[in-house]
Amino acid sequence: MRRVPWVTVAVLAVALGAYLVPALGELLILDRARVEGGEGWRVLTGSLVHFSASHLAADALAFGVAGAMLERRGRARFAVLALASALAVGLAVLWLEPTLQRFAGLSGVAYAAIVALALVGLREGGAMATLSGVALAACVAKLAWELSTGRMLLVGAPPGIVAVPLAHLAGAIAAVAVTGTGRRPGAARPVAGSPAAR
Repeated sequence: MRRVPWVTVAVLAVALGAYLVPALGELLILDRARVEGGEGWRVLTGSLVHFSASHLAADALAFGVAGAMLERRGRARFAVLALASALAVGLAVLWLEPTLQRFAGLSGVAYAAIVALALVGLREGGAMATLSGVALAACVAKLAWELSTGRMLLVGAPPGIVAVPLAHLAGAIAAVAVTGTGRRPGAARPVAGSPAAR
């Protein structure tokens, strides 16, 4: 049971519930007017709401795979990443997209999980480090394309919905902040006076 990625499962369950029960989705969506009216939880929960089945499916697949792999490497840190990235996405939308009245979608949190998994993989060495390097380069290229064009790459936004590439950038920044880019955990530190420390 310890191997079950419970945080990932819980996030996906709430996202599915918010889609299947419109009243729940309406309670959770990031709505600027309602946040300004005191409903601050929406800054965190807006990422759990989706506008269409295809929107939910694409986000759930990306978050589910990356989240489960990352959570198996450390549940507590992954829970912190999920919360931090949801908060970063919500705040970025509120502060940097002032004309956007409503926001929904797990893609920013999924992006955080993918970037964090790649950063962790770089430290693991071998084939995982190579694969992680390729994944990280692809994430950077995708993000650059989205920010320069204002359109999502691979999976488009549902008709009538505006894409928000800023959400992916906020997720990536949260991933770096939580995961870091330092040395591999457990790697020996040089001892003062040793050749490696000089």
